[in-house]
Amino acid sequence: IRRVIEAHFAFARYGLGTALLGWVPSNAWYVALPFVVVEEARLGASGHLRALVNLMQPMVQVNGALATLLVPTFTKLLRDSKAATPWRFTSIMTALAALYAPLLALLGPLLNRWLYRGAYPADAATWWALGLVPACGAFFGSLRAYCMAREQPQLPLVATIVSALSCLTVGIALCVWRPVLGASVAMLQGVALQAGVLAWLVRARAR
Repeated sequence: IRRVIEAHFAFARYGLGTALLGWVPSNAWYVALPFVVVEEARLGASGHLRALVNLMQPMVQVNGALATLLVPTFTKLLRDSKAATPWRFTSIMTALAALYAPLLALLGPLLNRWLYRGAYPADAATWWALGLVPACGAFFGSLRAYCMAREQPQLPLVATIVSALSCLTVGIALCVWRPVLGASVAMLQGVALQAGVLAWLVRARAR
């Protein structure tokens, strides 16, 4: 029992840090916008962004479920061959999630009128930025599942730290530039950086 507890603690201390800092790229903007928006309706900017993000969430939830299922898949692959790589599964999962971007860009305005009666308009750049977030999240989620299967939970934590630091600097500047569009782009750059850094770490560790 002691060995099991020690193994869980050794793994969970990294996983907990990743989960806590992983909150930043997706949610920091709701806290930041009321402080950086100069208009009177400061809380309205956070609500506006939240309403648009709600239309992105279905694909994010699908990604989370698939990433969880990939952990035993990667574990089996690595059991059969220590040289197994995550790139085939990661590419498929990312490509499927990327299809959501043009769908959201095309159907987002229609859904906005249907669900919100047009109360939360957005330009095409905002829809595309939000639509690409699930693809970057799928990429990161797949590689994180691979790191869990390899028992290397420190790699996703490092990638998440880099992403959080970028969000709290570059991301806040983007929010000051254009509140809703800037927050959408900031969310995208945070998740994309998180995925890119983790990919680099996985390749470097493999070498």
